[in-house]
Amino acid sequence: DGMKCTEDGTVYGLLTGGIYRVPPASLKAEIISIPPCPITAGMAALDGKIFFGSGSHLWYYAIE
Repeated sequence: DGMKCTEDGTVYGLLTGGIYRVPPASLKAEIISIPPCPITAGMAALDGKIFFGSGSHLWYYAIE
């Protein structure tokens, strides 16, 4: 699954080159992080973090 929705309705998603969110108030996608490596697998959300894979490595990004 490449997108997750939080309780407040914010959608988070992954692209090969970045992590984005879509706030429910604006419905405009915004890039919130550009990781140092391409995102090749993922996505899981747990305890305020988005986990994703790049090759054989597991990375995470802490969401607010």
